[in-house]
Amino acid sequence: MVGPAYTAVAEKYPQDQNTVNMLSQKVINGGSGVWGAVPMAPHPAIPLADANKIVKYILTLNSKSPPANSK
Repeated sequence: MVGPAYTAVAEKYPQDQNTVNMLSQKVINGGSGVWGAVPMAPHPAIPLADANKIVKYILTLNSKSPPANSK
């Protein structure tokens, strides 16, 4: 089975540090119930810093609210 598209995740959550922290923990610890009954497998070997980078990238895919240009 496959989870939601990254774009769907990006459109569901705001681009803020609280969201990054929460979703990074879900990447590491796994989770269920948000997108249906099928649980997301945990990835405990992924360092928190890497999980943060992954989540931050996914959140940039929100076509409804693109991130501000950073310089």
